[in-house]
Amino acid sequence: MQIQVKKRRKQNKKKGTPEIKA
Repeated sequence: MQIQVKKRRKQNKKKGTPEIKA
């Protein structure tokens, strides 16, 4: 589960959309 959050954070950083906890 933590790995998914990390991947999401990386994708959001690239997109420039900071997501506060999924």
